[in-house]
Amino acid sequence: MKFDDYLEMSLKLDLGLDDGISGDYQLISMLYEKGTRITVIPDNYQSFLMGDEYKEIILENSFRYYDLLNKNQRIMCSSPAIMYEQYLPYIEAKGNVLLGGLGLGIIPLLMCKKEIVHKVTVVELSSDVIKLCGRENEKLEIINADFYNYLRTQDLSIYDYIYMDAYTSEGNVYADIIIPTRKFLLENYPTIPFDFWEEDEWKINYVLKYKNAQVQ
Repeated sequence: MKFDDYLEMSLKLDLGLDDGISGDYQLISMLYEKGTRITVIPDNYQSFLMGDEYKEIILENSFRYYDLLNKNQRIMCSSPAIMYEQYLPYIEAKGNVLLGGLGLGIIPLLMCKKEIVHKVTVVELSSDVIKLCGRENEKLEIINADFYNYLRTQDLSIYDYIYMDAYTSEGNVYADIIIPTRKFLLENYPTIPFDFWEEDEWKINYVLKYKNAQVQ
């Protein structure tokens, strides 16, 4: 599927979510009217690697935009620019898929639409996020648990693709999460393809931080 087709599908996706609050989490939405100009390809390192240039479109139909906040800090939104970052994992998804992190639930629902995807298992730490953003789908299972503990305690051989979309603002994501998780998966499940959300961005930040520390 080409990106433009994926974009059109994601813009038409009916999340059916209600604004609300659960614990420290809040879900809010707003309607972008037809004719609104929005960014669909962000100007970031991932778009550079994919050879895509910054791009905007004018909406041909109205579009409901969602924000998921934690203590007033955005942790996920449904902007097309964010959906661009989920395009490659959507393409890679097949068979039984394991996802770390529910967010707004957009990428799980899109993956469930693929005929070659049989089941999508989402592991989400926050019961509040599940309450606000969970939904039912015959292909979808949502488990309330710590994703990185789940990786190390369950038999992952049943999965055909793993995507880690679990964001954290604590510690160094690349050094503390991505590197050890990548090492674990390569050593124990070398035949299962996997990806991390914005791994290249995290790697750049890690390298720059290391270089700055060396200079100082």
